[in-house]
Amino acid sequence: MRRKTPSNNSRALTAENVRIAKRLLSKDLKAGQLEALREMTLEFGLSLLQGELLLLDGKWYVTHAGLLRLAQRRGCRGIQTRSLREFCDAEAGRCVFKATVYKGRFPVSLPSSPSSAA
Repeated sequence: MRRKTPSNNSRALTAENVRIAKRLLSKDLKAGQLEALREMTLEFGLSLLQGELLLLDGKWYVTHAGLLRLAQRRGCRGIQTRSLREFCDAEAGRCVFKATVYKGRFPVSLPSSPSSAA
């Protein structure tokens, strides 16, 4: 499958996300994590500044805000979520969800989404 060429907006958002990640997480970031951030930004158009991505235990996750923005942008008809209890930590107030997005008649699975319990 041929990858489409990123637009100027995609490149700008990717550069912004990398710049923010380096500034906020510089001592904790590894090269592979920056590459994963670049790929997620280019594929999904999500923003660190808007709180749509979160680095948790060394991996990037799409937040609830990110799922909503992505769903709106892609003409989503609905989102079904379920918690993945084996990844939840009640003491830390953190839970991970699997989200299935319905664009039409068929679901599209997205990366698990971490959430902080209020």
